Amino acid sequence: MKKSVYFQEVFCNLGESQEVPCDVPVLEEFVCAMYDNARVKCVLVNDFRHTKFLAECGSKRGSRLNPKKNFDMGSLPPCRTCLQEHIKRINFHVWIWRQAHIPDPALPDSTDVHGWTAENGVMQPKWTAADIPPVELVDIL
Repeated sequence: MKKSVYFQEVFCNLGESQEVPCDVPVLEEFVCAMYDNARVKCVLVNDFRHTKFLAECGSKRGSRLNPKKNFDMGSLPPCRTCLQEHIKRINFHVWIWRQAHIPDPALPDSTDVHGWTAENGVMQPKWTAADIPPVELVDIL
C-alpha cells in the first residue's frame, strides 16, 4: 500500500471519537515525511529532529556541535510531546466538526484532555506535557 493512502486512512479516523486514535506513530511518520524525510530513514519525530539537527550543526569530525553554525530551530519538526498535544487539539476540533449535523451538540470542556488550558479565562494551547528543558539539563546548568 502506498504511504499516501496509508496516511489518508489515518487522517480519516481523526475525530471519530473524543479519544485520540492509537495511530500516533503513523502521524509521527507523516510529520517526518512532511519535513523532508526522503534522505533520512527515521519514522519517529524525535529521532528525525536529532538527525536533522546534527546534519545542520554537527562538525565534520564527529558528533560534536559546531557553535559557529547558525541554525533556525523553527525548521525542525515539533518534538514528540508537543506533537501529541497538537494531535489532541486537532482530534478535538475534527470531532466538533463531525458534530455539525447535530442542532445543539453537547460539547465537553476542551481543557479536560484535549490539548488546551485555561489561564485567566482565556484558552491557550497546551504546548507540551513534559518539562522544557529536561530536569537533568536544568540540574547541570
